[in-house]
Amino acid sequence: MEIEKKESLPDIIKDRKALPIELKEKMKDDIFFNCLVFIVILIITLIINVSFKKLSIRDFEKYIDIVQIICGFGSVAGLEIAYRKDSGKMGIYGIELLIFSISVLFVPYMYIVKSNINFMRNVILVFLVYYLAKSIGTLLYKRNKYLKENMSDIKELVKEEKEGYIDEESTKTLKEQKLKEEKLKEEKRKKAREEKAKVKTKNVKKVEDVKND
Repeated sequence: MEIEKKESLPDIIKDRKALPIELKEKMKDDIFFNCLVFIVILIITLIINVSFKKLSIRDFEKYIDIVQIICGFGSVAGLEIAYRKDSGKMGIYGIELLIFSISVLFVPYMYIVKSNINFMRNVILVFLVYYLAKSIGTLLYKRNKYLKENMSDIKELVKEEKEGYIDEESTKTLKEQKLKEEKLKEEKRKKAREEKAKVKTKNVKKVEDVKND
């Protein structure tokens, strides 16, 4: 990418730091999908908790079996799509759903045997922290990557300007030095002329003195 040198360096840096609309849209999409997956997980968790309170133990176990099948199918589908499209992004979502599906497998044991109805709430808190960290990390990574790629030639321009400044200073110094040398030479020539004039005056005076004698 070439830089027009007519622009001032601060303006160029300001323009380069501004993120393009396409990149901003991709960042928004990442945040949207993270929120979407988290909302799906949250809804499933809320349904599990409500079902545990409303249904009998036997019906609840049957319901959890259905939820486990749905979550497992969703995670496998995500991984399959990621494999076919060679999408690392979809692969990560598939792994996230797989981890959630594994958490759902422990629901009957934690809710019925251990009477720990806060188990899924803790799972949700973990996913909440994870998606917040993931969203912030993704935004910072993409922003820093863009700036690193887009600001690389700025260093070259700064270097060129510094070299140009040094060359200009060197030329200026050389001119000043030449002027000083010319001035010194002129002063020497002037001094030599004065000395010559003095000698000539002395010689003329001596001649006149001889004539007078």
